[in-house]
Amino acid sequence: GNTAIFFTSTGDGSFTTADRWVVTDEFSNTAGGDPAVLFAFGGTDGGVGPSAVSAPTGFIGCTHVVTIDPFDDRILSYFFEIDPNATDAGADGPDFNTLASRESFGFFLPNFSGRDGRELNFDTYEDWVGNTSNDLLVNSNWEFGVVPFNEAARIRFERDAFVPQDRVLRLDAFELDSATVALRPGSEIIVRGRCVLDDSSVVEIDGGFFDSNWLILSDGTISVRSPGGRIGSNSRSFPALRNSGTVEIVGTPFSPEFASLDINDDALNLDQWVMRGAAELAVDELENRANFDVVFANATLSGDLDNTASGLVTVSGASQFNQVGDVENDGTFVVTGDSSYSLLGSLQGNGIEGPGGPGTAGTVFIRDGVSGRSDPGGIRFDGPLSLGSAATTTLRLGGTAAGVDYDQLIVAGTLNAAGTIRFESVGGFVPQPGDVFQVLGFDSVQGAFATIELDPTLAAAGIETANLLVDGTIGVPGSDCPADVNGDGEADGSDFFAWVSAFGSQAPECDVNTDGFCTGSDFFAWVSAFSQGCP
Repeated sequence: GNTAIFFTSTGDGSFTTADRWVVTDEFSNTAGGDPAVLFAFGGTDGGVGPSAVSAPTGFIGCTHVVTIDPFDDRILSYFFEIDPNATDAGADGPDFNTLASRESFGFFLPNFSGRDGRELNFDTYEDWVGNTSNDLLVNSNWEFGVVPFNEAARIRFERDAFVPQDRVLRLDAFELDSATVALRPGSEIIVRGRCVLDDSSVVEIDGGFFDSNWLILSDGTISVRSPGGRIGSNSRSFPALRNSGTVEIVGTPFSPEFASLDINDDALNLDQWVMRGAAELAVDELENRANFDVVFANATLSGDLDNTASGLVTVSGASQFNQVGDVENDGTFVVTGDSSYSLLGSLQGNGIEGPGGPGTAGTVFIRDGVSGRSDPGGIRFDGPLSLGSAATTTLRLGGTAAGVDYDQLIVAGTLNAAGTIRFESVGGFVPQPGDVFQVLGFDSVQGAFATIELDPTLAAAGIETANLLVDGTIGVPGSDCPADVNGDGEADGSDFFAWVSAFGSQAPECDVNTDGFCTGSDFFAWVSAFSQGCP
């Protein structure tokens, strides 16, 4: 009841919503009484300044209107016991405007001009203080003297903590900042909402169980070394796990018990993801924009994989990598020669590469087939490829340029053919007599395609497939009359100009003597054929 406003940031002494700070003191403005206080509203960014203010005699009031995400927090104001009288406090007030915005303070209590600072912080977090031990289930180790139960909790300042064996910590939200939390055998952390790992924070799951509804790794690490990591969400529009740090799923090699991480939604990898030893990952879809490594592992991924243009998947170290789901591969997917990859699904896009090019990749099995993505091009496998008996492999023809206008499935090793292979015309392309397409490449072939399908356009064009598993080609037969270069069924003067055009462009129609080259000798072969006419 004895508070008065002496200074404001606008300089007029009248408190309005335009002020970023205000200095108050007791009416006397003399040393020895209540200290002068500087109130600074939400940092200099103006993000949470008051929307309405009042200053009746004896006190001041602020109304803030803010939107706070679930389990988030917003700092509304800082207040500082700074000087014995308002005159000195007012001299410090303008310095506040040189401070960075609220974000620069992070979650720490600021210290302004060497004086104590406090924050009016709209959150429900209870801070870990670790007064007596590192045990998360000891009341005195928490800010309010009681272990949080279905509340939001936070661990900061490079502190390590653990959940003791066979105990459970239940939270609404969990935030780690430069901290490590270990789950002892049989222990559990169950987070109903969001869990955030910042600044090299680590959650070590070794014999324990971790369950979060939404996990964000920002330079943090979640390390799963036993069955038990589970993350899920309730039909959110964003991934249940967003990794900008490191996810490790590390099990004992060849163990019957797998280290497992179950994500009951999608996940986004922006940094490093590792599966090692006996490891399992279940996810609706993992979008990989960075590095996904399977190394020295017997690993299983249950779910779809979207390997984007910036993504790199590497299977190495004599690993066996099994996936149940589909793959969209616009990036790079490498399987070293000592490793193998089994996909119980389909692969769309780029193929599987080896570390040193053709002949250096391990064995790949794809149950449901292979197809290209976007424009036609090459689908390359740098090692053996086996297709499942129910596979449908689709290749597209949009022109005559190999690997540019039409798809090629190139296997540097043995192609174990099976299932159905289907050819489709795209972009209105209609093959012409004499067109040949090198659609397959292989060192050797085992098995056969049970069905070879042509779409109506290709079937009407007369595509023949007899040589598909002989030399990898399909094509439209040329005319029975070598002199009929333009394919109109007659040998006449127009064929001369057609041959000259074909010679000039080195088109296949130029090779009348079928020696594989387009040279002047083909002209004399055409003259000889022309003199004989067409049958």
